[in-house]
Amino acid sequence: PAAFAPAGDPEVEAGRRLFLAQGCAACHQPGSSQIAPDLQGILGKAQPLADGSEVTVDEAYLRESIRQPVAKVVRGFA
Repeated sequence: PAAFAPAGDPEVEAGRRLFLAQGCAACHQPGSSQIAPDLQGILGKAQPLADGSEVTVDEAYLRESIRQPVAKVVRGFA
């Protein structure tokens, strides 16, 4: 989680605490690739989806993925 964003920003720190407290790191930690996609460095990048489409990873996509995890499933993580 420390590698996702620079330390010091209150919003980043709050997000980091939630990421750890809610257990997200168990599946989405840097280097993960079996249970869920690694989130490190994906912001702003194209993400291939299971349905053959593609989405650019932005705040809206991340928010939707947290609230509705099966709305747009990343290819290889059905």
